[in-house]
Amino acid sequence: MVYEREMGRKEEGGKEDRPDVVCGVFLSSWARKGGDFELLISLRRDCTLIYPSLPLSLPIDRLPPSPYRRTGDGNRVLANPNRIKESFMTNRTVGSVSPSVERFIEGYNHVTAPLFSLLNCAVFFLILFDKDSKNKVYRHYMLILQVVTMIADVYLEMGIYVALANERVFYSLGFVPFGMDMVIAMIVYLILTVEVISAYVMCVMFRHQSMQPPGSQLRVSRKMFFCAVITVNIWMLFWLPLVYYGMKKCQYSNNELPSFLMWLKEKEVFAAFTFNHDQYVWISIAGLLLLVVPPSVICAFLFTHMFMLLRTPIASTSASTRRYQRRTTQSLALQIVVPSISMIVPFAEQALSQVLNLSSDVSASLFCLANTHAVLNSVTTFVTTPTYKRYVRRLFYRVFATITRDPSRNGPPSEQETRNTDVGRRYSTFQVNIPG
Repeated sequence: MVYEREMGRKEEGGKEDRPDVVCGVFLSSWARKGGDFELLISLRRDCTLIYPSLPLSLPIDRLPPSPYRRTGDGNRVLANPNRIKESFMTNRTVGSVSPSVERFIEGYNHVTAPLFSLLNCAVFFLILFDKDSKNKVYRHYMLILQVVTMIADVYLEMGIYVALANERVFYSLGFVPFGMDMVIAMIVYLILTVEVISAYVMCVMFRHQSMQPPGSQLRVSRKMFFCAVITVNIWMLFWLPLVYYGMKKCQYSNNELPSFLMWLKEKEVFAAFTFNHDQYVWISIAGLLLLVVPPSVICAFLFTHMFMLLRTPIASTSASTRRYQRRTTQSLALQIVVPSISMIVPFAEQALSQVLNLSSDVSASLFCLANTHAVLNSVTTFVTTPTYKRYVRRLFYRVFATITRDPSRNGPPSEQETRNTDVGRRYSTFQVNIPG
């Protein structure tokens, strides 16, 4: 067993078990399984009087403070019901999310899901029906990015997932499709995240190729372009089976849940893991190195080279083309940086919770921001694309002119009538200047 390996139950040479070691193993096992706190302290005190070497055989030197307090009539109650129990072996507090915060999370997802989906669909149709000849090919990659980010956010909003990385606990407050357990649901979200990253890499690579001058050694064929995109995708997806296997090996079964995690049984879909702090740190580092660092290095290199090309005069490129390339490169950089905030904030908080010891309520609330990635991408795409703004402005003028025109006249308003409306005159010269 684990305890035998950790405690060295048998001495060297095959000698019989030492009583103090056996007693230490028993108390440690009881502590792991959530045994009664005060009774454990009493037993440890009595055993220490009999076996002075007992403290040396235990994997902890100091017991954490009791989570209980005595009432006036002598009864024992929890000092803080939301912080259920403290694990003896990891010295960390494991607590559930308060009911009020869970209701807030559910309400937030129920309200934002239709609003964000409506805005995302509007931008999707703007990209789909874009008639700008310069975006004829690039819009295909933008459509892929828009669709993948929308699916990832809808998946989060549908499941209403709560992540408590500091407690090694994950569960769902919503609907998990196809009867998936929590580990498979987490792997599905990782796959969607990988596809979002891959779509960003594809957009950056295409924009980089479009800026290469004729005869450049960095200019590749269409076949090589897709081979490079598929290679990046396979690299990130290759590690997910190992992640699934490792999570399954470290997962508590329903019958093995310690007493301080029994509140999880109230949830329909949940997962609790046994890995300790060091294992959690190594898992986080491995995830960054394998999933985040490679595409980030690729994008950083391509952006650096693109900005270097923009600063270098090229005889075969006109001034208007240079302005267009500069604007689209800056727009693409914003489309990556701004939506990334929705991923960096919740996941960085989950990682820092190991050091800051934030409450479960804070961790669960900040993780809600993960469903804002698609809407931030949509807003950034709309703001940085003059074609979409002109189309929406023209549509607004036409709708306003239709509402305010003389009802006795038949047919839709002409372009001149649209411009002659108060709103048209006021905003006909309105432009949002993009640098470059």
